[in-house]
Amino acid sequence: MIRWLPRALFLSLSLLTASCTATKLYQNVNAVDRWRLNVVEKKVQVGDFKIAYNERGEGEALFLIHGFGSDKESWNRVIDKIQAPMHIVAPDLPGWGRTTFLPQATYSLTEQAQRLDDFRKALGIEKLHIAGISMGGAIAGTYAGLYPDHVLSLSLIDSAGLQSPTPSDYFKALQEGDNPLILKKPADVDKLVPYVFYKDPKWSSVVKKVFFEQTGTRADKNEKLFAELVGSGPILETLLPKVKVQTQVIWGAEDRIIHISTIDVIKSLKPDVDVHIIPECGHAPIVEKVDETAKFIQSFVFKSTIFPT
Repeated sequence: MIRWLPRALFLSLSLLTASCTATKLYQNVNAVDRWRLNVVEKKVQVGDFKIAYNERGEGEALFLIHGFGSDKESWNRVIDKIQAPMHIVAPDLPGWGRTTFLPQATYSLTEQAQRLDDFRKALGIEKLHIAGISMGGAIAGTYAGLYPDHVLSLSLIDSAGLQSPTPSDYFKALQEGDNPLILKKPADVDKLVPYVFYKDPKWSSVVKKVFFEQTGTRADKNEKLFAELVGSGPILETLLPKVKVQTQVIWGAEDRIIHISTIDVIKSLKPDVDVHIIPECGHAPIVEKVDETAKFIQSFVFKSTIFPT
């Protein structure tokens, strides 16, 4: 019965029964999530980085690449909804989550894609489906463009790495010298939420505390990672035409971080792209519209599989 204990209830029980830091609480909730979903957390040494990743199942590999300020656990709700047999791998990218951060290293999209390929080799996987959200979409697209022979399908979710014809509200804030993605004080969480979500998730003070401790306490790291991400430029405009496989786009219709007009750029580069626009959804379909997002990914992967379904 406890296997299906809601996360919010578990969070409350944890506060009542133990004295936890926000970070420890976050780790406990994620450990329960992994147990509930039959997901195993593993680590593997890849060059100078010890990469943490979540893994479940067998069959063709599906890599799930997280976004900026996030980690591998952000995919748990989607993994919960994917019922088809497949080998799901969700890594913490180098510099993020429980994977090594090296201050002297650089983290451009190209370098992160190269590390992702080294990670693939370390796991002994020859070909994979790959889906990424936001920064993760830019890395997934970069990977598919640089290593096309190892990719079976590509899913881009509210993807970075392209120039939006219409500036987003987030881009306008950046132009004014404000970056809502870089949290420096607890109040910044309330400023960020409307950029990410279409509907206010009404986070409790506990959830906000956990979120800030996971992101705001590493503001210096995030600033470095952001600068190197932005420094890569609209790299997908060069690489997407090199992608050999079927490509899918999933986008929140009300995305305030990366404007939906970006889809027009993708369609100009890959006219046969599969497009799914999710209404009443912001920048995080994997959180706000889990059922739809999981359905789109699963059906697309199986349409693109090299084996009969």
